Amino acid sequence: MVRVRPPLPRELSGELPFQNIIACDDREQVITVSENVDSVVDSQGQALANPGPYSSHSFAFDHVYEETASQKKVYETTARGVVDSALQGYNATIFAYGQTGTGKTFTMEGFNEGSSTAEKRGIIPRAIEQIFGHIQRHASQSMRFLVRASYLQIYNEQISDLLKPERSNLTIREDKRRGVFVDGLSEWVVRSPAEIYGLMQRGGQVRATGETKMNEVSSRSHAVFIVIA
Repeated sequence: MVRVRPPLPRELSGELPFQNIIACDDREQVITVSENVDSVVDSQGQALANPGPYSSHSFAFDHVYEETASQKKVYETTARGVVDSALQGYNATIFAYGQTGTGKTFTMEGFNEGSSTAEKRGIIPRAIEQIFGHIQRHASQSMRFLVRASYLQIYNEQISDLLKPERSNLTIREDKRRGVFVDGLSEWVVRSPAEIYGLMQRGGQVRATGETKMNEVSSRSHAVFIVIA
């Protein structure tokens, strides 16, 4: 899937005029990139058969989300089915990829503190709520659930534990029972979404960050949040 974020205030008020080069057609799940996008697509975002002298390219995806798409819509149509598969016993991964400043952290984490920003919760908080909702519906005296969480970062080709920062330069291993795992990575038993949010906040505070032209506090590492249920 591809998600187009809205322009930032500093982009709209910068020295150079802001130029939109992308149009989304969420019916056909296609985005069009052009040097003059207003001249090559219609009002619905569909590419015109004759775009004139302007160079344009269209790309199809399983899902296309324009800049007004809500966090809830992204989760319901992209991630919910993946979490359902995980709850059925399959390993599942949701991976966000893109240039710095394109909205990966917002899409994956969003904001989860305070009712005023509840709608901005990202994929990870919503997945956690789905998992614990499943547990509440199915837990009984004959069936109990154990949920564990880990948080790691990959920075300068080294793996470190964000929840135990003293554990660095960890190694990826594989065995028949556990499959692929990070040797020495801590696992934390969690009993509620709030406990996981606390771990995410703790780990986020020690992530490697740096200022770039695209983002004042850019995450310079690759972060992986693991939930085992």
